[in-house]
Amino acid sequence: MLRVVQAHEQGHWQDIDWKQLEDFGLTPDLIAEIYVDSLHWVAETMNTLGLAPSGKQ
Repeated sequence: MLRVVQAHEQGHWQDIDWKQLEDFGLTPDLIAEIYVDSLHWVAETMNTLGLAPSGKQ
């Protein structure tokens, strides 16, 4: 799964075994949604901890 996340982040779509992921119920749309949700979670957590980039607090 880590390799999938890394490939997704880097835009290496050809390195992702989409068929295998779909066997687990993970569609490209769902993976993209999970990824965006995780980015929001990181931003919120950093803001809560006072670690947001300057000008974003």
